[in-house]
Amino acid sequence: MLTPTQSETKRTDFDPNRLIRLDRILHRRSLASAYAKYIEAANEENSITPTIVIYEVYKKLKNTKGEQNALEAYAQITRTKIIELTAKLSLEAAEISQSTSLGMADSIVLATARSCNAQIITSDLHLKDIKETKFINK
Repeated sequence: MLTPTQSETKRTDFDPNRLIRLDRILHRRSLASAYAKYIEAANEENSITPTIVIYEVYKKLKNTKGEQNALEAYAQITRTKIIELTAKLSLEAAEISQSTSLGMADSIVLATARSCNAQIITSDLHLKDIKETKFINK
């Protein structure tokens, strides 16, 4: 999930991209508590989720925690504004991937964040040094 920056709208410190790494959060209590305020505050007004995140979260959680947990995570995600992958975002993500070491999914997340003027909250080391990222240590 992603959230608009403070200059664009008044917001809580929530960013939907954290749900991309929800599977990691569930395995670590300390990390779960660091993300809790963001997850609990998520809604369509303050958070966006790229569609690639739905795929990543559902697949990972279904494989590691079972279908019920995957569906519960999906229910949380649907509280946010879902951003579809468009041709324009795809091209922007491809440019990002070529100019950085980011893979496809991370490039799509970053392209979506930039297009929505949003911040990414994550513990993903691949995104740690990206200016749009608020990094949460594991």
